[in-house]
Amino acid sequence: LQAYRNPAVTQLTSRDATTGNNGVVEATATGGTAPVERLLLLSGDSIVLYETAASCKFDTLRAGQYTLRARDAAGCLSDPRPVNIRETDNENSVDNNDEAAENNDGEITVYPNPTDGKVYISHIADDKMIFVYNISGTFLFSVKGNEVDFSPFPSGMYLLRIDNKVIKVIKL
Repeated sequence: LQAYRNPAVTQLTSRDATTGNNGVVEATATGGTAPVERLLLLSGDSIVLYETAASCKFDTLRAGQYTLRARDAAGCLSDPRPVNIRETDNENSVDNNDEAAENNDGEITVYPNPTDGKVYISHIADDKMIFVYNISGTFLFSVKGNEVDFSPFPSGMYLLRIDNKVIKVIKL
C-alpha cells in the first residue's frame, strides 16, 4: 500500500500593491493525485481567482488577506497557505512566504478573527512555535506552524503568543 498525500503549495511569493490593485501572488503546487488541477486564491470562503495549472501568477490584486489552496485530480485540497498583500509605496516590495519570519518585515496577522474553528497566521515560519492561553493566562497548548485549531474549545477569548507578541483571538 502506498501512503496518499494531499497536494501542497510548495512555492509561494507575493508582491504588495502600490497603486490599488497591482499586488501579485505566484505559486506552485505538487503532490496528491496527479495532476494538480487547479490553484485557488480565496478571500474568506469566496474564490477570487483560479488557474487550471500547477504553477501560476495571480496579479491585479488589491491589498488584503488571501488564502491559497491547490486541488488535485481526485478533488483533494491542500492545506491553506495564508497570503497578505499590503498597500505600500515601494514598487519592489516582495514577500517570499517560504522564508523565515525573521527575514521579512511583514506584520504578523491572525485571520479569520473572530473564528469558529481554525485561524491562520501570516508572516511566520512553518516551524515557529505558537503558545495558546485562555483569557486568564492559563497555558492550554502549543503548536508549530501557521495555523491553530480552536474547534475543540468553547466560545471565548484566547491569547496567542508568538515570540514576544501576544494576539487576542475570539472563538465564536
